[in-house]
Amino acid sequence: MLANVIIILIIFLGVIFGIRGFLKRASVDCCCNGSYVASEKYKKSSSYKSKVTMKIIRMKCKNCSARIDRALNEIDGVWAKANYKNGIVKLLLQENAFVMKSKIISSVTDAGYDVVYFELE
Repeated sequence: MLANVIIILIIFLGVIFGIRGFLKRASVDCCCNGSYVASEKYKKSSSYKSKVTMKIIRMKCKNCSARIDRALNEIDGVWAKANYKNGIVKLLLQENAFVMKSKIISSVTDAGYDVVYFELE
């Protein structure tokens, strides 16, 4: 009888923790719920011709900024660093900014975000 009580208690606790975890993930108003891990990629800024600032909407956490960093840094000739606190992405480009603009914006859009403005510094 004691064994049955212990088994029921273990099952009950498992269900409670499972529901708690599900509700925690469901309540986060974010795109990725922590599924992306930031990876930093360093490049020398002296080899870049253009500096660009972009404003991104719906970037709400570190994982969102890591997702945008990853999407943009996969483009050859681009170094990007996103800041989720202010929604700003700083870019260094090896080519003319206007040549790469459509490719950059489509990468951000494909990652699930929207570009509000694209400004050459």
